[in-house]
Amino acid sequence: MATPTLTPRDAARQAADLVQSARSLAIDGREIPLSDELKDGLRELLRHIAAGDEVDVVARPEYLSTQQAAEILRVSRPTLVKMLDEGLIRYERPGTHRRIPKQALEEYLVAEAQARKQALEDLAETFDSELPDEVVSTR
Repeated sequence: MATPTLTPRDAARQAADLVQSARSLAIDGREIPLSDELKDGLRELLRHIAAGDEVDVVARPEYLSTQQAAEILRVSRPTLVKMLDEGLIRYERPGTHRRIPKQALEEYLVAEAQARKQALEDLAETFDSELPDEVVSTR
């Protein structure tokens, strides 16, 4: 009886579940302890692979250029500069160029996610089940 082979997405899904509770990782007979930070990174990577997302692993320095930060946020560099000028993201200017601390960008992303969640909760509270659920003719 043949052993069923897993698709890469299924294997990634199983690995993500296992990494969550793992204390170490064995590679070629060598056991490597897993820190919480490493487990979080591996779990995040595996979840994206399991979801079928395209994944790029990029090392990010402590400070990001405006172009690097814009790519992470998936906005244009001019849009990012406008966000910096409006004070939405903290930055430093050690010389003539702006540098965005990685932590400042992460704080912005967390704040944006919380704002989106709150907006959806506020919208959900406006739902009135007593309103008629019918098409309104405008002509």
